[in-house]
Amino acid sequence: VRGVSSGDVECAAKMLQCVLPQGLIVSSVNKDGTSENLFYSSGNKELKKPAVVLADNETAGAAELFVAALKSYNKALFVGMQTMGRGTIQETFELKDGSAVELTTAEFLPPNGISFHEKGLIPDVSVESMPVQDIGEQATFSQNDLQLLKAREILKNTLESNIKK
Repeated sequence: VRGVSSGDVECAAKMLQCVLPQGLIVSSVNKDGTSENLFYSSGNKELKKPAVVLADNETAGAAELFVAALKSYNKALFVGMQTMGRGTIQETFELKDGSAVELTTAEFLPPNGISFHEKGLIPDVSVESMPVQDIGEQATFSQNDLQLLKAREILKNTLESNIKK
């Protein structure tokens, strides 16, 4: 989810339903202090394989929720950079004159209930991304992608460790 700076919480929740165990995916805290549980997972498709999620300083909103939810259930290691810290829900209200105003009405929370708004998420393994000048061929890009290389290394070591058990 590197570089994903927007997104829809409902779409993120639907993707998370495909990998999380049974339980809460996302809740919200409204500006008036009331809270609400928004989405749940049935656990029918729970991920039981090692996973790594890549995120960076441009990752925000629903993409951050995706990372935070995976981490809440210990379903993936987070490799990359601290995320942006944007965990709010905006609503658009139409005015009588036909114009509209968008207001922040709530903050969404991952399953562990820990807000990442204005703080971001801290990676389990911090790896700075390299600015991409000319990515050329995809193979060349992946060979120079330090975050992706670290993710592959972690997965390889995890799989080798599981085989030895």
